[in-house]
Amino acid sequence: PFTTEELLDYYTRLDFDYGVSIDHLIVAQTEEKKRFRYELTIQNAAEFISEHKKQKLPWTPIGAVQGWDPASYRDAAKQYVDMGYDYIALGGLVRTTTKGVLEILSEVRTVVPDDVKVHLFGVARPQALTRFSDDGANSVDSASVLRKAWLGSNLNYLTQEGWFSAIRVPQVTSFRAKRLVKDGVISLDKLQTLERGCLRGLRDYAASNDDTPSEALLDLLVEYDTLIAGERAKTRQKIERTLIHRPWQSCPCAICKDAGIEVAIFRGNNRNRRRGFHNTYVFHQIMQQVLNGELEEIPFLPPPPPPKEDTANTSENTKKAEKKKTKKVSKRATQKATKSTSKKKTKKDKDLPSKPKKKKTKKDDAVELVQMALFTPPQDTD
Repeated sequence: PFTTEELLDYYTRLDFDYGVSIDHLIVAQTEEKKRFRYELTIQNAAEFISEHKKQKLPWTPIGAVQGWDPASYRDAAKQYVDMGYDYIALGGLVRTTTKGVLEILSEVRTVVPDDVKVHLFGVARPQALTRFSDDGANSVDSASVLRKAWLGSNLNYLTQEGWFSAIRVPQVTSFRAKRLVKDGVISLDKLQTLERGCLRGLRDYAASNDDTPSEALLDLLVEYDTLIAGERAKTRQKIERTLIHRPWQSCPCAICKDAGIEVAIFRGNNRNRRRGFHNTYVFHQIMQQVLNGELEEIPFLPPPPPPKEDTANTSENTKKAEKKKTKKVSKRATQKATKSTSKKKTKKDKDLPSKPKKKKTKKDDAVELVQMALFTPPQDTD
């Protein structure tokens, strides 16, 4: 663990713009010690800003706040304001629902004046940015888009249109490559030849005006990728899609302008982290567009579900048909119920004398004949 003095020195030596006090996460695993961790975090924050003022350091101190419910966050935040913080940060919210975060934020803002900024650690949720801002958050952060640069094989390179896969050309010095050579699966010379062929092919393609990569290049890239990483779904399609779109050419960030296709190649740590910084840049642009109301749909999120059908706008004919159908069903149900009731006589009903049948008259016979003539369907004749 670091001390406050070490942290102050670290932020100062590396010329940071902001520095955050030491906090202690309060989660289910630390439930028994939550009060101790809570008080220790507050104590660290007090020491942090006190030493910052004493040393007259040039960067902005941020007090890290921990808690377990809206009230605990509020009470801690009030103490930080009294300490003299102009910027506080709410931590431990990553696993909290957006609704829960908003409840905590709203409660904190009841004791934190508008001139004190509030940061939310780890919850830069694109779909909730506007609500966070409206409820009093001044800043948010997330390492998600940074880490996607080297995690998985689908979502590695972010653009305004969505995600692309990075093209994997692992170094022959990687753990998996060394293991293949050691196990005699392939010789080092053969592996190096494949690696150089992939890199040369990618760079030649990037320098060309070709609309699509050659089948030979795709074959080579898939062969090397599969050899090192094993069989994976749609590897060829992912590589081809990235190469056809050439997303690095249209990106205005300094990294893509300087490195070109190298940003899209999944390889060493430095290269992968540069792609992560590119992702962070693009994510920041998207955040600004969302907050400014310039972006309705976020490219890396699934589209919203279609709106439910408005029954109020149903056509008149449909309404009439439904009404008619309802009446018909209701009539049938009534008839069925009446018939069923008449069959199920109680013991009392059975004991009662039955009503005498009404004697038919000539008029009744005439009506019956007319009904038969009108409603009886004609019989087939030979």
